[in-house]
Amino acid sequence: MTHEKLIAEIYELYSKELYIYINRYTRSSEASEDILQDTFHNLIIYSKKHTIDKDRVRAFLYRTAHNLCINYRKKESRISFTEPKGSEQISGSSSVSDQIESGELEVKIYELLEEMDPLTKSIFIMKKENNMSIDEIAENTGKSTRTVRRRMQKALSYLHDALKQCGFLLLFLLIKMAQIAGLIVS
Repeated sequence: MTHEKLIAEIYELYSKELYIYINRYTRSSEASEDILQDTFHNLIIYSKKHTIDKDRVRAFLYRTAHNLCINYRKKESRISFTEPKGSEQISGSSSVSDQIESGELEVKIYELLEEMDPLTKSIFIMKKENNMSIDEIAENTGKSTRTVRRRMQKALSYLHDALKQCGFLLLFLLIKMAQIAGLIVS
């Protein structure tokens, strides 16, 4: 298979799910399209120096897209401080320090995800970012719903323990974990 065909096949396989993932993060279709394009541009650049491992390319794409989303969010937060008063207000229910801690928590969660096995990480991402049901995840992964539930619980337990050791406030952590699990909506 030629290099171009391989990239085209990877794009066909993952572009839709990556776009959904990115769009949930950015909440902007224009920004999502740009980040998706940049993600595949990075893959093309990477593939010129390294061989593409089909088993790991999905993780590479998600990691790249996530990092680009973080950069986008940082850029947007810098811009929002320079906008005129009244154009964007911080919610009265959360302080600036809570928003900063929330961002730090999200970054730490994605760092910890990189330490998980690929199946558990994929299940977690499908549930959190793609908002898929357990049945949909089971169908996509070819695993039983019981296995998917166990892996999701394993991921949540691991994140809980690791984040607690990192010193995040317990109440804040529990709220975020409930949001991630889809038990409450932020």
